[in-house]
Amino acid sequence: MNHFTTNNEQWVDPSEFTKIQNIEFSKNKTAYWKDGHLIGWNAGKNKWDRKGGQQVKLVSQYCENYLTSHFLKSEHDISKINPSKRLVYGITRDHETQDYAVIEKLEVRCSLCNREWMSSRWCRGFYSDHFESEFKNWTSDDTDIDTFIREAQTSAEFPEQVLEWIPESHLTKFTEIGQGGYGTVSKAYWEKGRIYKRDFIENKWERSGPMWVALKSIDEEEGSTAAFLKEAKAMNRCLKNDVYFLNFYGISRLPDTNKYLIVMRYFEEGDLRKYIYSNSVTNSWVNRIDRLWSIAIDLRTLHRADLVHRDLHSGNVLFGSDRRSFIADFGLACKDGQAQEDDSKGVLPYVAPEVLCRQPYTRAADVYSFGIIMWEFTSYQSPFGTIEHNCDLAITIHGGLRPKVIKDTPGCYVRLMKQCWDSKLANRPTAHSLADTLEKWLQIICGKCETKCDDKDIWDQFNLAEQKRQKNPSLIKPYSEELHPSVSLTSRILPKIYLPIQMTYEEKFTIDEFLKDYENNIDENNISMLS
Repeated sequence: MNHFTTNNEQWVDPSEFTKIQNIEFSKNKTAYWKDGHLIGWNAGKNKWDRKGGQQVKLVSQYCENYLTSHFLKSEHDISKINPSKRLVYGITRDHETQDYAVIEKLEVRCSLCNREWMSSRWCRGFYSDHFESEFKNWTSDDTDIDTFIREAQTSAEFPEQVLEWIPESHLTKFTEIGQGGYGTVSKAYWEKGRIYKRDFIENKWERSGPMWVALKSIDEEEGSTAAFLKEAKAMNRCLKNDVYFLNFYGISRLPDTNKYLIVMRYFEEGDLRKYIYSNSVTNSWVNRIDRLWSIAIDLRTLHRADLVHRDLHSGNVLFGSDRRSFIADFGLACKDGQAQEDDSKGVLPYVAPEVLCRQPYTRAADVYSFGIIMWEFTSYQSPFGTIEHNCDLAITIHGGLRPKVIKDTPGCYVRLMKQCWDSKLANRPTAHSLADTLEKWLQIICGKCETKCDDKDIWDQFNLAEQKRQKNPSLIKPYSEELHPSVSLTSRILPKIYLPIQMTYEEKFTIDEFLKDYENNIDENNISMLS
């Protein structure tokens, strides 16, 4: 039996659950737990006293990052004050998907509507009725957007999945903070804040309170909401798989232009490059792996929703004050394997070689982009930042050009990074595999894994790299290279290359010289940064 306990919460092996059944309209499950939850330590018998056989709920829609000691401690504190209100017994894995699942007390019926609970935190049926009763009180003035919001409200299983129409009058202090290839990003102050739960005594929604939010508008022809809804639906689809995916709150409208806005969490630390600028001296290897793990979790969520991002680069990786990193900007997201348009866009150094040849987008193309982001976490420089982003660069990337590995990078990290940007799609890891590998590394580095030969080797590699980083951290100057004028994080139409590529001797010579000059430049930059 494999148990570890945190207060009275515990890790429970999935094999201890039987009679597992799906809950209707939910991804959660009920199960029979033969031993039951821990009650307390019996000193006389020198063992744990247990509840004995009981029905429990397995809630798998929690993000791994939410399953923290703080979360378990808060549940333990509740159980000490009032044991009858204890809702969480521990953590396990779904026996089919291997996702983490929280073991919750099974509330058979909602005391307010007498319908089965979907979660101990939210009664879908009861709250759905309340949302429906309020439909007549608001409108976005667009039928499709109204329908989208209403469906999201009535299908929500957690408060984090609730979307709402946010009147523009509820948002103040609008400030533009960025321009992308497909829209404008602003921030604003939302005094009421997001929905938390219903106060049935006061008959009103309890809310989070004042908060800053990010607002994204789509640069499409006036009156068109198709592109806007495409992005909003992609985000909501992921939110259904992971309630902590990006924090999507609802939809609003710009007061002056009447453009619709996606309202989501505001990320205080900005994108990857801004984060590196601010944290280059203190950005340890533990921090880097932790951030990459968060990105991999988001990518896994996206792929589980049968979507590919298509525009993953350092400008679309955002960081919050809670040290969590998120993937953002789903303007190009599409179904896995979708054929390309003639005017496909992207940021060239992050685009997979097969995409440059106009082959269909796949999950593997996103993994390639992830590999380039891994390199940026080690180099603190723009990939191919000193050379022109044109057709020549596209051809050489297709021919095998990759950013040069930075000195003193752990070998296991280098191998994983190279697997991500392998020319053969079948050799690239999946997002699920990336998340698992990075999680394991994090546990090894933090000393939370059993001591094994392979684990010790990985620990040694990261420990040595960290020691070298700490010797001269101030020597690393983030994004110190002089960028070529063509370099930008704004998605643009990609150069078109077609296979088979036939080059004359003169053209082949030019490409070889191009590669040679590039590698010489990288060597000089590495010496200046790391020596």
